[in-house]
Amino acid sequence: TDSELRAEYLALSLPASVSTPEKRAELLTRLKQVALWRELPLYELRKECQERRLPAAADDQGELVDRLIKGAWAPPAAKKEKPKETPIFGSAGGRPAGPQAQGNKSYWSGFPGADHRQWGGGPAAGPDPLLAVARHFRTLELSASATAEDVKKTYRKLA
Repeated sequence: TDSELRAEYLALSLPASVSTPEKRAELLTRLKQVALWRELPLYELRKECQERRLPAAADDQGELVDRLIKGAWAPPAAKKEKPKETPIFGSAGGRPAGPQAQGNKSYWSGFPGADHRQWGGGPAAGPDPLLAVARHFRTLELSASATAEDVKKTYRKLA
């Protein structure tokens, strides 16, 4: 009967985080799976843990079975929110006012020499780095398949 199955399921001493299924078919499936896991040799349990992306480093069969049960049926752990980092330079505490006080400008816009246009564009706005390398290869009259050793030799000849 259903009550006998539930009693047997509860007798497995499963972790509290694992809920008892409501449907009989699910209850039977879980009981069979736990019985199978408890009969598997240690190396097979480790393989099973690895397939489910669970830690498999244990010498205790019961510990691996508990990990499999939690990994298979426990609700996923809530993700911890990372605390927001405070900027190094802010408007508080008498420190220099950063971009927060300046609107939507980039972080580095308040620093001298931060106008990347004077250098031909910054990393985000600049030309494709592969095109820049190709331009240097053309200057050295090298093919695109030249090795680092070829570049060194040609550069030394020109210097």
